[in-house]
Amino acid sequence: IDNSGLKRIQCKYTSERANQNSFAVGLTTYGGYRNKVYETVYNEKDFDFLFVFCVNGDKYYIPMDKIAGKTSITVGQAWKEFKLM
Repeated sequence: IDNSGLKRIQCKYTSERANQNSFAVGLTTYGGYRNKVYETVYNEKDFDFLFVFCVNGDKYYIPMDKIAGKTSITVGQAWKEFKLM
């Protein structure tokens, strides 16, 4: 909660290393029934922020507008401005 009200936060955990200093984070959902399987990419109406917790303890708080439409990101140096201390 901040001065503008409640925020919707999607939380993700990752232990999948992309390389020595970064982690892969999938940004899709999967579903289906019997022979119909689908993959859905998050859009800006789904949540306000993505919180990522990495197996090494790193944490990231990323605004949705930075990731909308992506199927995955690799947190690390490229996302350092969103890393929580």
